[in-house]
Amino acid sequence: MKNGIISFEDQEDAYLKQLVLKNAKVKILLAETSKFEKSVTFSIGDISEFDYFITNENSAVSESSLENSSLKIIY
Repeated sequence: MKNGIISFEDQEDAYLKQLVLKNAKVKILLAETSKFEKSVTFSIGDISEFDYFITNENSAVSESSLENSSLKIIY
């Protein structure tokens, strides 16, 4: 995730996750801090499209960048 964009290294993985998200009623993103600020080729969307974001450190997310989002962050 870089600048709120969720991305993956593998094209097939990204495509499958896009299909799942398209049909999901509740969208949950799980990412550890080592994945932040990594930029990879295949994007599946923006963090604002998720309902919940679970991560291992509260300093990992700049809450000011999410102030207009209904995203619930769990540490």
